Amino acid sequence: MKKKVFLTRRLHDFALKELKKKYQIEVHSGKIPVTQTKLRSKIKDVNGLICFPYDKIDSKLMDLAKNLKVISTYSVGFDHIDWSYAKKKKIRVGYTPNVLTDATADLAFALLIDILRKVSEGDRIIRDGRWREIYGAYDYVGLDLQNKTLGILGLGRIGSTLAKRAKAFGINVIYHNRKRVSRSKEKTLGVKYASFQKMISRSDIISIHVPHTTQTDQMFDMK
Repeated sequence: MKKKVFLTRRLHDFALKELKKKYQIEVHSGKIPVTQTKLRSKIKDVNGLICFPYDKIDSKLMDLAKNLKVISTYSVGFDHIDWSYAKKKKIRVGYTPNVLTDATADLAFALLIDILRKVSEGDRIIRDGRWREIYGAYDYVGLDLQNKTLGILGLGRIGSTLAKRAKAFGINVIYHNRKRVSRSKEKTLGVKYASFQKMISRSDIISIHVPHTTQTDQMFDMK
């Protein structure tokens, strides 16, 4: 008899096809995230759960799941899962590290270019029919990227990938990490370590790549 797996959201058809070869699959079909009430009712007799970041998988939910052996989250992060309690219950937890590293670094760099070169700002002016308001020849040229200093808070997978993109555009990169990375990695990436305060004062742009924890909460304010 096939093991039962509940999915809190529909996956791509090819993924569902593969899962159905080995498991009895049930998928939440609603257009909004599954409610905790429904999740509690569905988890009681399943062997596996495939969830998403907006699903809260806590100890109370796991206590209801007498047959649950595996939780797999369709995400890089797993803050929504009580990992330590799952370990205590001998429930294995899977996630998808690295799959969004390049995509996130690309988006971070796209936003950097957008801000410095006023791409979105200029686009809005044109779409609103206000191009006649542009008097100066250089009003929406923005700033050069070359020789600017980018401060990266958190030189992990994403921060390191962002550093590579920035260096290719001639941007100076400094970083602050909870623990300084090896000198060989600094040399490979072409980055320099700085204290938190020095990174703040020296950077033209700051990109934050640390998890939201009690230690990082309110690290920055409007000033």
